[in-house]
Formats: sequence, structure tokens, C-alpha cells
Amino acid sequence: MVTLLGGGSIKTYFKWAVIAIAVVVAYGGVLLGVIKIFSFNEKSVEVTSTTVQFKDNPTKEQLAVINVDFNSEDKINQSEVSSKADIYNTIHQMANTKIIAEDGQIWGLKAMTKTRVESVQNAVKDLGIEDERIIQMLDRWAKQDFSQCVEEHNYIWSKYLGGTIGKAIKLR
Repeated sequence: MVTLLGGGSIKTYFKWAVIAIAVVVAYGGVLLGVIKIFSFNEKSVEVTSTTVQFKDNPTKEQLAVINVDFNSEDKINQSEVSSKADIYNTIHQMANTKIIAEDGQIWGLKAMTKTRVESVQNAVKDLGIEDERIIQMLDRWAKQDFSQCVEEHNYIWSKYLGGTIGKAIKLR
């Protein structure tokens, strides 16, 4: 067995070198993740959603979701439409992009896009939701008619979500 300076073997030094490299790689991955989370570039906004509550002044990221073009490419997470509760929540968060709340509080945003509206419409059919107001609401949204979003928001918010904070009072 070969011993090195300090009395340790090559095997021991190799083991510690591997551990040190693994720690450096792990810290680097965490650092890159943190940088990605905190570096927001409006030109590279991926149309998704945000569930962060805001009052009165939305952030740049929230405004990017609110102001997204209806025909933008969108990636829908299947969990947004996998159950009736998910559908009601998704509809509510989509409506949130079009309204102003009486107390200034909005809880959750999902971009109002053609892809998301169609995905929710399909899920409503698949799950057998027969609420005519929801079906008509989604039909209007598919035609980019958001003129009734205050009433539509408040309907979903109160009937299905037990809303107490964030009642819509006007369109954005």
C-alpha cells in the first residue's frame, strides 16, 4: 500500500477528492437554480402561471402573465385540468388576469391563452361538468370575449372556491 504525505493512502485521497467534487457540483447546481429563479427577462417569458398573491402593484413577472397575447404558445400542466377542483381553480386564476379586486388582492394567475382555454374546455367535457355558466364562459373566452370577466370571476370565486378575499369589481 502506498502512503502519501501525512500518512494517508491514495484510496483515501481519491475518496475525499470525489466527495469534494460532488459538493462543488451540488453547490453549483443550487447556485444556477437560484440565479435562474431570480433573473427575470421579459423577452424570454415562458407563458405559465404564478400563484403569488399581490396587492395593487403586480410585478413584471405577474404583468407578463396578465398581458400575455391570447394566441401565444403555451405549455399546459396536466394538473391544471385533472380534477373538477383544478379546473375551477384554473378558471379563477385565468379570470384574475382580467379583473381588479375590490381589496386589490389577486390570488393566483394563469395566462389567458387559446391553448389553456381549449384545454379547460376539453377537461370540462371529459369530467362531465354540466354547469352552463362555465361552458358559456369558456365559449366566450375562446372567442376572446372577456367583457363579462367580473361576473364570471365572482361566480367561480363564490360558488366553487368559497371566496372571501379578492372579489372582482371591474375589468383591468
